[in-house]
Amino acid sequence: MFLTDNAARHPFASQIYGDGMTVWRAATLATLDEWFYVNCLVKSPEGEFPEIILISHPSHDLLSFIDQRKDDVTVIDVQLVSPPYMNGTRQWKMEPLVRIWRNPSNAWSHRYEVANGSWYHSVSNDQDSTEFELCREFAAVDTTESTPA
Repeated sequence: MFLTDNAARHPFASQIYGDGMTVWRAATLATLDEWFYVNCLVKSPEGEFPEIILISHPSHDLLSFIDQRKDDVTVIDVQLVSPPYMNGTRQWKMEPLVRIWRNPSNAWSHRYEVANGSWYHSVSNDQDSTEFELCREFAAVDTTESTPA
């Protein structure tokens, strides 16, 4: 989850957006769990524009957002932002998410597959479980840059 502080509220930009929207200069990660960076394309009468949505753990919230999105919002790609304890390194990682699997016997247990083939688990003691079911598959995004010939 993300936590906001009124001291980080942007007073001028918040007035421009209006309609209950608030613009924040910063937010705090309230728990050291995985979260999702969702790259979207929003269509409006004025044209198309990119929008980034930050969705907190658990992945139920991500799946709910995708299932309930409006026709004018297209999800381009989803990145998993994983903490060190989950990804086995000393730093946070942001990687293209390819698949989400769920453990039907534990609603909080998910397995994430990222574009490089790595697997991460939301519940560490479920790493050897074979009872995971596929929840969602995302298009793999090519992160390599092409160079002119």
